Amino acid sequence: GRALGPSPRSRHAFKVLCPELLVTSIMGPRGATKDQIQQETGSKLIVSNRGEHYPSTGLRTLVIHSDEVQGILAAVACVIDKIAECGEQERATGPSGPEPEFIGKEPGEYVLKALIPMKASGAIIGRQGANIAALRDEFNAKVFIDKNSVQGHQMLKTIATADNLKAVAVRINDCVQEECRADYFQDWAQLRAFD
Repeated sequence: GRALGPSPRSRHAFKVLCPELLVTSIMGPRGATKDQIQQETGSKLIVSNRGEHYPSTGLRTLVIHSDEVQGILAAVACVIDKIAECGEQERATGPSGPEPEFIGKEPGEYVLKALIPMKASGAIIGRQGANIAALRDEFNAKVFIDKNSVQGHQMLKTIATADNLKAVAVRINDCVQEECRADYFQDWAQLRAFD
């Protein structure tokens, strides 16, 4: 994979997989929404180029960079609000593909797809799945981690209400940022175009 153009080198990073409609929603007219999110959260948002998708998906990679964990969480919360907006649109007009991209089966459920470092997946799953079970019990959230990995990344999908998605994202982000001091993390954080 190659990172195009200089990415900010910040201590923390979190990756969200975005359908095209979500990218459009996050960017806003002439990038105004993205600029506003960056200003409000102190984070930097970088999206893979049009046509650069995570393998076996039609999804672009949004990388949120920040020196502060709070900046990451605030930006992720903004993205989840945008997912809910896209979900309402999808609920009204029907999915554009074979299955919905933004909404779960139950009313008020939305879907967040993220990329996590392979090394973080064990902490998210927990011993014999204990941590994922806790997320299900506490936040009524379904969490799935794809067994396949691509260049040190695994896809994580979580389904819950918007507020509960935000709470789950805090836990997942904790596990991702545990890796931020590891030698590989900066290279992982820079990668948004996959071979």
